[in-house]
Amino acid sequence: MYDTMTYQSSTLSTRFPLFVCEADEAEDFWGEPIHVYTRQQAIADGVLFDASSGILKEVSLQHFGPKAHVAMTAALHDLIKRAVENPRTWNDWKGVWHDVCWMSTVWQVKREKTDYSVTVWFEVTITGAGRKRKHLLKRHMQPDGIGGVEITFMLPDED
Repeated sequence: MYDTMTYQSSTLSTRFPLFVCEADEAEDFWGEPIHVYTRQQAIADGVLFDASSGILKEVSLQHFGPKAHVAMTAALHDLIKRAVENPRTWNDWKGVWHDVCWMSTVWQVKREKTDYSVTVWFEVTITGAGRKRKHLLKRHMQPDGIGGVEITFMLPDED
């Protein structure tokens, strides 16, 4: 059975078709999971960095609202960290994160939509992270199963 979840904020409006089935139906179809690695475990392990808390919470809320859980991969976190820690630039975490979130909605290079998720590739200028100024990044959005949305920012070659 298909249902639809709509997520709206001041800068984003997306409709997600959801595949809804009972747990027993999913297990009958796919079989018992071999291993489950949750988003919370990835954050605890440092594979993902939570952008819905701490210094980045305010910016994430501004762009995606309270029903979105926003995270970034360790590789993107490292890229932003290099830019922020560069003494030749005036970058700060909130400013760079705002640029990343904003450009993911207005400067999309490619968009891929499935029955369950929306992924966009976008360009953003981040100075001070190395020789390259323009960076191609990716934003992946999917329902979280409890009425919200999970948003993960990453480098273009990450999944």
